[in-house]
Amino acid sequence: MPEAWREGARYGFEVRVRPVVRFGKSVRAARTDRAGGWLHNASEIDAHTAARERAERAGDDPDLVDREAVYLDWLATRLAAAATLDHAELRLFRRTRTLRNTHRREGRRNHRVEGPDALIGGTLTITDPTAFAALLAKGIGRHAGFGYGMLLLAPPGRA
Repeated sequence: MPEAWREGARYGFEVRVRPVVRFGKSVRAARTDRAGGWLHNASEIDAHTAARERAERAGDDPDLVDREAVYLDWLATRLAAAATLDHAELRLFRRTRTLRNTHRREGRRNHRVEGPDALIGGTLTITDPTAFAALLAKGIGRHAGFGYGMLLLAPPGRA
């Protein structure tokens, strides 16, 4: 990898992400799972599920919402200050559980949070070298601390 990032430089990339979006309190209180029970972590849901719900509220067919398109848009939004996606594809998707520690009045408690686990690859172009360096150091998305969001780079065409 170069000692300094250069604007306009192209790289192949691969990144494993957990594409989720967050809700405000009013939406969180109204969300239930398909069985009618309250969701454990209703403030954070799969970006694809959120897009399907938006389509349904707009009167559109939620089955026409493309998971890959939603996830690529989610990634492009998080890269926007640092890079642009030239080409990207969803290479793997599955749902996984992550163990989380929460602090409760009675002490520390572990619980499992289920959500999307996606591997996205392609090519990108750096638009802001400083922001790109910060993005590499921090990771992409809210779940970097759980092993998601590390951008793996390669020469274009080899990722």
